[in-house]
Amino acid sequence: MNIYFLRIKIFGRFFKTPFFIPRVVYLFFLGLAAAVSIDKEYDASPKYFTPFDHEATYYERVTTPRFSADTDDIFMRSMIEQYALEERTKVVEHDDGLKTGGEPSGKFWMNEASAASAAREVLGTHKGLAGKLLDDYMNTYFGKAWGHFDVNQTGFIEVIKMPQFMRFLCSDQYMSLGESG
Repeated sequence: MNIYFLRIKIFGRFFKTPFFIPRVVYLFFLGLAAAVSIDKEYDASPKYFTPFDHEATYYERVTTPRFSADTDDIFMRSMIEQYALEERTKVVEHDDGLKTGGEPSGKFWMNEASAASAAREVLGTHKGLAGKLLDDYMNTYFGKAWGHFDVNQTGFIEVIKMPQFMRFLCSDQYMSLGESG
């Protein structure tokens, strides 16, 4: 064992006390420092485009053709255009140093915050809730509804599941959300 001494000042006097550092502890910290490495696969760019990125010059949101026409499902079009996050493709660095990827994938997801924003709109327009009643309803039922649909606790649900999510949240399985047909 290595023995080190500390000088401690108590009431104006210095005292020398032994301070032991076992080799195991030293080797642990040395190994921990050696285990830290830089992940060359790490991509610092966000994994999703937000609806607000649509206004930027680097991203153009394209609504899925199935929901883009006025005769189609206007609820789903609203979810995609106003609330959903669009997944980016994975960035890959090739042997020559060229990086490809990071483009919109066409896969749309809702995180808890975007689903809560959409839920507030739906509860306001379809259930007439506002103010404290809306806040109380969200505090009481939103967490349960989110947990029911995010069963793997990933923090995301597919945007295509939003009609079922809203009906579950509103406790109204027959609620019309503006679907076609």
